[in-house]
Amino acid sequence: MADSEGGHSWARVIPEFYYDMIARIPAGLVLVLFVLWIISPSFLIFPNDNSLKIEMIKSIFSWAPATLALIFILVFSYTCGLFLASFGSLLSKLYQPYIWKKVMGEKVPEEGSRRLKYKQLMEEKKYNQSDLDWMDREIHFFLKATNKQALTVLPKMRAEAGLAANTTAAAVFSFFFYLIWSISLGDPLLKNKPFLIVVALITILSAVSIPFRLRSYCRVQLAFLDMVEFKNKDVIAQGEGEKNNAQQTNAVDSQGG
Repeated sequence: MADSEGGHSWARVIPEFYYDMIARIPAGLVLVLFVLWIISPSFLIFPNDNSLKIEMIKSIFSWAPATLALIFILVFSYTCGLFLASFGSLLSKLYQPYIWKKVMGEKVPEEGSRRLKYKQLMEEKKYNQSDLDWMDREIHFFLKATNKQALTVLPKMRAEAGLAANTTAAAVFSFFFYLIWSISLGDPLLKNKPFLIVVALITILSAVSIPFRLRSYCRVQLAFLDMVEFKNKDVIAQGEGEKNNAQQTNAVDSQGG
C-alpha cells in the first residue's frame, strides 16, 4: 500500500516538474541563441593567434566551466521561458474557441455526461475566454484526480502545446529584438539574411503546430472524460446488480425458511 501511494505521489510530481521544463527551457534557449546570434559580432572577439584559440576552446570545454555554463544556460533559459509562457498562453487562447467548438461537435455526448453539460453550456451562450479557461481547468484537474493514466498523459500533451506557443513567442521576440538592434546600429535590415530565414521558418513551423497540439490535447481530455464516466457507470451498474442479487437471495431464503 505504501509503495502504491509513493508511486502515485511521484506520478504527480515528476510529470508536472519535467514537462514544465520541457515547455519552457527549449523556448527560452531559442530566444537566448537568437539574441546571441544577433549581437555576437559585437562581443565575440577571438584572438588571431591560433594557439590562443585552441587554448580558449580547451578551457571552454573543460568539465568545470562547461558544467557551470550548462547550469547557467538552463536556469537562464528557464527564466526566459517563464517570461515567454505568458505570451505563449495568449497565442494559445486565440485558437481555443474554434478548437473547443470543433472537438465538442465530433461526437454525440451521452445523456447526463459532463461532455453534454459542457456542450450545452457552449451552445446556450457564447463562451468568453474566462469560461473556456474555467472549463479546461475543471476537466484537467478532474481527470488528474480520477485517472492515473491521465495524470501522466495530460501534462505531457499540455507541455507540447505550450512548447509550440512559447517557441513562436521566442521567435517573434527575437525578430523584434533584431529590428531594434539593427536600427540602433544603423545596419540594413536585410544584413543578416540567414538569421531572418531561420527565424521565419521557426515562427511558421511552431505557429502552425499550435492548433494541432491543442486539438490533440482537447481530444484526449474528452476521451479520458468519457472513459472515466463510462467506468463509473459500470461500477454503479455492477453495484446495483449485486444489490438486486442479494435482495433476491434474501427473498428466496426467507421463503424457504
